[in-house]
Amino acid sequence: MPKLAQAYAGIAVSLTTISVHIDSSIPTSGVDDWHSEIANALSYWNGIPNFKLNFQLTSNTNADIVISSDNGSLNDFVYAMGTFPINTLPGSSLLINLDSHSDANISPEVKEMMIAHEIGHTIGFRHTDYYYEDYYGLTHAFVIQGTWPATSTVTNPDPYSIMNSMATLQYSPTWPGFTTYDIIAVRNLYPIDTGQKPFYRYWNNSLDRHHYTANWSELGYGSSGFKYEGIAGYIYNYNISGSIPWYRYYRSSFNNHYFSTSSTTPSGYASEGIAGYVSSTQVSGSIPLYQYYSSNKGHFYTTDFSELGYGAQGYTYEGIKCYVIE
Repeated sequence: MPKLAQAYAGIAVSLTTISVHIDSSIPTSGVDDWHSEIANALSYWNGIPNFKLNFQLTSNTNADIVISSDNGSLNDFVYAMGTFPINTLPGSSLLINLDSHSDANISPEVKEMMIAHEIGHTIGFRHTDYYYEDYYGLTHAFVIQGTWPATSTVTNPDPYSIMNSMATLQYSPTWPGFTTYDIIAVRNLYPIDTGQKPFYRYWNNSLDRHHYTANWSELGYGSSGFKYEGIAGYIYNYNISGSIPWYRYYRSSFNNHYFSTSSTTPSGYASEGIAGYVSSTQVSGSIPLYQYYSSNKGHFYTTDFSELGYGAQGYTYEGIKCYVIE
């Protein structure tokens, strides 16, 4: 089975600030000028929440990563190539093929996408559409917890991932930005605050129920009939200033989990303890978590109001339950 999911090469970068130098072999004008696109791509990486790495452009030629022309060394179909980390240091070289695709005029959007992709390699990320061995000659990929692997029915669960191979990326000239699973991968591998945990969401078709947990080991990629669906925001696994407990309750007769900021156990439910910590009011970096209820399907939680709006699919809207981390 191909390991189609966000994965890394087994080496995480230990630096927090990573200097990037653009070599003089990259022109400062004309169609081969990539300077603005490089700066934009780095800013996209720096803009990921709770991401401990920070990329900084520098004029120092002895930078952690040097971006330069490939000088004819790459194949025509390759836009660029970044090297993988060595000894917990980022890959030191990122080559750009200024004559790729028969010297085609590459749009700024594709340039940004290619640099963002190769920067991912320099900090250890493998291709999302990765098979056991690719043309880098490396045979190891470690799937990152919380990213959705391929199944027999889903050949690539994240077709817009920035870390898809260039063969896939070149057919997506209007890259929409990092996907949900890209961000889960980055925040799981390189968090500033390790206490921020994804609030994982699952669906059981036979039970007609959703399930939520901040404990990945509880269901992992899915078990007991539950299918992994991604996340419904982030919560803390410890009590920080201004946060409150997020209690989980279970009603076995209805097979329904219910979450609340109240420590009072609802009638008919049993307490399952504290699932994590959230905020009762909106603070910087937080977003609302909306609650819905169906007498047939139980409780449903989402940060995407457009998913059910003021109620749909048999669910009744019950308002904002709390605020979670974006």
